Amino acid sequence: MKYLTKEEFEYMGFSVDEFTKLSTKAETTIDIYTRYVYHSVSFEDEIPFKKEAVKKAVAFQIDYLNESGILSADDKVITSSMSIGRTSVNYRNGYSADRKISQALNMSLDAINILKSAGFGTVEAVCYDR
Repeated sequence: MKYLTKEEFEYMGFSVDEFTKLSTKAETTIDIYTRYVYHSVSFEDEIPFKKEAVKKAVAFQIDYLNESGILSADDKVITSSMSIGRTSVNYRNGYSADRKISQALNMSLDAINILKSAGFGTVEAVCYDR
């Protein structure tokens, strides 16, 4: 699903050389995080603030992929720590639910925060209590 054009991306102040490749990966990550909601609901008919949040999240995700050079969750796991001789470096800074999602999906924390602010990523269930 295409959420963002290159022109919109650049208008937001971002710039990358491989927009098409990175946007495809970023959009897939956003689809996973939003549970593919826009495969059953029209993105174009979505309320403006949610639509804008998704576009910004895709932009931040593209920028994250470009800046980090880590293009998959597998790559992120491999680079999360390293050892040389008796010296070990671990890039994990504590535990939080957002960091766990970021690690599992190779997702920008900025993208997660933007989507959460629009209501994505929260429990969306109805509890019938009688």
